[in-house]
Amino acid sequence: MSVVGFDVGAKTCFIAVAKQGGIETVANEYSARATPAFVSFGEEQRALGTNAQQKLVTNLKNTCYLFKHLVGRPFEDELVKKYQPLLSYELVKIEKSGRVGVKVVANGEEETFSMEQILAMLLGKLKQVAESNMEGKLINDCVITCPFYLTNSERAAWLEASKIAGLNCLRLFNETTATALAYGIFKTDLPEVGQDPRRVVFVDCGYTQTTCSLAHFNKGQLQMKCTYGDRNLGGLDFDNILVDHFAEEFKGKYKIDVKTNKRAQIRLANECEKLKKQMSANNTTLSLNVECIMNDKDVSGKMKREEFVKLCRDAGYLQRMKAVLEECKSKMKEGDVLDSVEMVGGSSRIPFVRDLIQEVFGHDAKTTMNADESVSRGAALQCAMLSPTFRVRDFEVKDVQAHPIRIDWVGSDGKPGNALIFEENESVPLSKVLTFTRKDISDFKVTASYQKEDFSYYPEKHLGDFVIGGIKTPTLPGFIPENINIKLKVKLRIDNHGQLVVPQAVQIDKQEVEVPLTEEDLKKLEEEKKAKEENPEEKKRRERRRKTCRRGSKN
Repeated sequence: MSVVGFDVGAKTCFIAVAKQGGIETVANEYSARATPAFVSFGEEQRALGTNAQQKLVTNLKNTCYLFKHLVGRPFEDELVKKYQPLLSYELVKIEKSGRVGVKVVANGEEETFSMEQILAMLLGKLKQVAESNMEGKLINDCVITCPFYLTNSERAAWLEASKIAGLNCLRLFNETTATALAYGIFKTDLPEVGQDPRRVVFVDCGYTQTTCSLAHFNKGQLQMKCTYGDRNLGGLDFDNILVDHFAEEFKGKYKIDVKTNKRAQIRLANECEKLKKQMSANNTTLSLNVECIMNDKDVSGKMKREEFVKLCRDAGYLQRMKAVLEECKSKMKEGDVLDSVEMVGGSSRIPFVRDLIQEVFGHDAKTTMNADESVSRGAALQCAMLSPTFRVRDFEVKDVQAHPIRIDWVGSDGKPGNALIFEENESVPLSKVLTFTRKDISDFKVTASYQKEDFSYYPEKHLGDFVIGGIKTPTLPGFIPENINIKLKVKLRIDNHGQLVVPQAVQIDKQEVEVPLTEEDLKKLEEEKKAKEENPEEKKRRERRRKTCRRGSKN
């Protein structure tokens, strides 16, 4: 059996496999280490990964992409409305769950799939790629990475997708923590436990999101201290700003509107992405060319890096990225010394990202880690640590709770109560036990919700209702039914997947009972008394007390 880590990205995925010799990032059937996150439905068969990406232009309405952030989201969500204009396939509402799904034509028939099913298809492809690199060995355990800000509902949807794909997900691992684990586990010069930790900031600028996290490292320990991010800021936004610029330029220059033709828009977006990458490495004026984009017209344009940076600044992207970095920095205590800043993610190659890091933290951003593969490597390491089939050095991993959670209840007297049970950036996994006193035996409901007033990560702050039933009337001797006073101990936990669960609720009935002493008990007490009297230290203490008493009586 083998263990594997899956880094599911918005556009590309990476697979790392744990072997006896270490961690290896494996390649797909095209010898590429990056597998595109595309699922395409054809008339006779389904295409996944690279095959699906190649069919995007020719099979627009039946090729799914950019679906990572839509998994587990309700159809009426603002995020869904944002993504719909960017996608060529139709988003629909799944009536049973109210979540967003897709409508495609598969095998000649119109089909509707949930986003969980689409993600499961992609995970099945990643599983197949991993097994093909393991000489036919089956994948038993896996760790799947996800954005740190996912809510309970979204995490449940991701786990549902892993089950559909036939995977045993040991942990739904935050991408930021996976990066930190890949960085720290191989370090041999970390401070000893109890000493001042090594403080490292990780900046991950990906295709659709930007995150910044602070981690503390000691020997054998990783403690995430805080994580912040913008789920709507990444390479996709930088591509789109170029698309908008050139689409407007082509209106006057070639009398065509690229935005009215989805196929032309996708082709222009692909060329803009290439131009963005070229501008990251060159400060000269670069050309963009698209042949026969629409209406049998060839188009071309030019841009320099300074103009691209100005477009991003005018759109507010630089300010938003700087705000994420500053929010993370604000959580550092006064006097804390930052050791280094590590930069990962495909969009981190853009020069102004490095400039912003230098401006905020006063450190040059380091690129010692693999910008694309560090997340998957961290996931594979965590999988090896959790799996019983591997022996890995002892390394404790503590994550942080992304969102504060409160619980509400109604007491037996009808008065409401509430408590902030898990705070933002609190160390997890973590369990907390609350004691409730009930005056009746009716079912008891605890309601959990996210605490933030301006909670923007999910349309509904309500997490769920947990009903504690089966409460019984105490049957103790001498109990008076009118004096019910039941104590309930309810355990709440943020588990390995980052989900809030209530694994246990216990009813406690107390009773004072007189237990008669047996002859053996009396004998033991007599022996203990005798041994105490024969103890020299005890004799001295008794003598001192007697002398003190005599002096007191004389006075």
